[in-house]
Amino acid sequence: TPPLPPGSAAPIAAQVAPPRRSGCVLAAIVCAGGLFLVMVVGILAAIALPSYQQYTTRSRAAAAIAEARAHQPAVTTFLEREGRCPGNDDAGFAAADSYAGGALKSIRFGQFDESELCGLEAMIHAPGNETLDGQAVWLEYNPAVDTWLCSSAVEDRHLPHECRG
Repeated sequence: TPPLPPGSAAPIAAQVAPPRRSGCVLAAIVCAGGLFLVMVVGILAAIALPSYQQYTTRSRAAAAIAEARAHQPAVTTFLEREGRCPGNDDAGFAAADSYAGGALKSIRFGQFDESELCGLEAMIHAPGNETLDGQAVWLEYNPAVDTWLCSSAVEDRHLPHECRG
């Protein structure tokens, strides 16, 4: 296109100013975006927090059971050597409370009322966790099949798979 002669008007498109947005409209857009973000974060927190709490409870229970399992060889050795279940007052075993520390409050060795098997009863130490604190875990040895059985007063959903049921 040839250049415009001097004094002619500029094209119409160049003369139209872009529409102006008021500060109120921009503030409304920012607020709506912020509310949407808060809503999304709230929904994610509502889903993630219970899952995380379940995970930490299960891991604390697993830590207590692992700590108690460290004493299984002493039970089997005593049973094979003496032909009976050990108790906390037998040689090589200490008072129940002396096993406190970490994830355990105490360990009691012997034969328990509901079973004819030798084993240990570990009391879980989990301050601040009402689901676990003070609950018992029983590890019992079945010499007929050379297997340790695990059971607990804790709800199954909070226990490792080998102790459920």
